[in-house]
Parts: sequence; structure tokens; C-alpha cells
Amino acid sequence: MMLGGGVIDLVAEFKASAVLNRMRLHSPTLVGGVPTMMQLLLVNPDQASVDLNRVRLIFVGGSNVDAELLHRLKERMPQATLMNLYGLSETSGAIVMTPWNCSPDDLTAAIGNPIGNAEVQVVDSDGSPLPSGSVGELCFRGAGVIRGYVGAAEQSSAFSHGDWLRTGDLGFIDGRGLISLKGRAKDMYIQGGFNVYPAEIEAFIARHPEVLMVAGIGVSDPILGEIGRYYVIRKAGSELEATDIKAWCAQGLADYKVPRQIVFCDALPLTPAGKIHKAALHDAVRAEDIGHSARNGVVA
Repeated sequence: MMLGGGVIDLVAEFKASAVLNRMRLHSPTLVGGVPTMMQLLLVNPDQASVDLNRVRLIFVGGSNVDAELLHRLKERMPQATLMNLYGLSETSGAIVMTPWNCSPDDLTAAIGNPIGNAEVQVVDSDGSPLPSGSVGELCFRGAGVIRGYVGAAEQSSAFSHGDWLRTGDLGFIDGRGLISLKGRAKDMYIQGGFNVYPAEIEAFIARHPEVLMVAGIGVSDPILGEIGRYYVIRKAGSELEATDIKAWCAQGLADYKVPRQIVFCDALPLTPAGKIHKAALHDAVRAEDIGHSARNGVVA
């Protein structure tokens, strides 16, 4: 933005109404944010009075965009090209982006290719490289990637031999070099011996026409070890039931991926950066008996 002589309107903490007010004052040409931010902007009634016709580029960061959100963004900002972006503080910002000619299918399935001279590899739990198509931990190196921490974190295991940064994110690389994200390694749960990646199930549930937002975590179960609990925000006027969502999932997901528990809620906890705060969901589960979950919704 500095090289191009652009202007950035910085907002200290994401609040949809505050961001839309800034957009009303300064009609944007580039819009960036995580998928949750985009969803909240689109459903906020104030967005109808904001001119978004000048937007020519939308960056969706943190994960690939789901098909429903992609459609709604293109409908609201028809002049814009949409690109996925992925990065960390340790990579000095973005290190992966989708190419300009990316197809809608690739946008919903992948986060893109490494930028510039950045390199990526996928490793197993021991740090050994995995072949193309295998799910493992994403590791990066190249210009912009720090080589270590200082202070109390100096001995962190986040860096491996060869200056590789271990991100803690799971994913795989296809034959074309496109990277697909499967979510945080710590978010994965094991249900009846099968690895389940919540990001995959979340994306599938999000396609339901009556679902606004969804977030999933693994919770303990005496029989299966862990099961999936998915927190769902319904669209206004929806009377969607847990059985409807389970039936929806059963149509396109393996049985072990179908959520065992659905919690309907009016809001999800967010970090200051606008991402769904899954640690807060885990904390709530640890702090409450399952019967007390009615405070936020109904477990079914």
C-alpha cells in the first residue's frame, strides 16, 4: 500500500458497524478480513447504505472461503476479484495467496501458492516430510519468515532444522502445488479412532441455506473418546433443527464426520482480530456440565 500510494483505514478492533461507518466515509477499493468478518459485514443492516461498487479486490485471510460466502461477496461486490490469503506474525504477514486466475472451485478448496521465494512442506508429527496429497503440518521458510523467538519462548519447538517454521496448521499440497487448509492441529479430534478436521465439517454445514455461521470443536465422550460439537447461528427467521443439520451432513459426509452434537446460539465468541475464538468454546465446555449448555443453546 505504501509503494502504491494507497491509504489504509485501520480499525483497532473489529466491529461490523464501526467498519461500515469507515467504509461510508472512505469508499474502499480493497477490502480484507477473515471469513467471519465478511459474514458479519454482509448480514449487518447498515451495509445496504454503503457504496461498495469501487471495490476491486477482496482478500479473505486465514482460511479458504466457503462457496456460499463466495457467492454473496460476488453478488454484493460484483466488480471485485476475490483472493484467499494466509499468513502468520512469524511470516511477516501473507506468505500464501491464490493466483489471479484461480477458479471458484479452487477458491473454496485451497488457500493458494507460496508467495515469491517462500517454500512450503508438509510434515508428520515427527517432522518428516510427507508426499503430495497427505495431510500433515504446514511448514514454511523464505524471506520474511523469522528464524526463532527471543526471551522465554527462545527454546520453542516451532522451528526445525533448515529454518522451517512449524505453523501448527494442518493441510496438504495437491499436484499443482495448491495448498489446502484443514485447520489447526489442536482443533482436530479423534472420534472412534478416526481423525476429524472441524474445518471440513464447518465448510459443509455453512453451505446450508439457513446457516449463517458455524464453529466446531471436539468434546470428550465415554464411548467414542471424542465427538464433534458444532455451534450454529441460524439465519433470521429460520426454524432449523439439529436433526436437519445432521441429515444435511449425512448426505455428503462419512458417518464418523457427521456431528453428534449441535448447539444453536445467537453469537459466537470472537478474537479482537475477528476470528472465532475456539479456545473460549473449549473453556466453556470445561467450565460447565453438558446440562448447563442451555445457557447458550440446546445440545441435541
